[in-house]
Amino acid sequence: MGMTDRQFDVHLTSILRDLEDIRQEIKEKYEGESEKLERLARDIDNQLKRP
Repeated sequence: MGMTDRQFDVHLTSILRDLEDIRQEIKEKYEGESEKLERLARDIDNQLKRP
């Protein structure tokens, strides 16, 4: 049995939170940014905003 839409949204929110933590860590430790990470976070955020 799969996840409900709500469960999947919670799962994506958790992943997005982890990506934001990783983004902050990259900024602090390496004084840089990852375009690939930014795209991934943006894609997940867009999925969460779907109707």
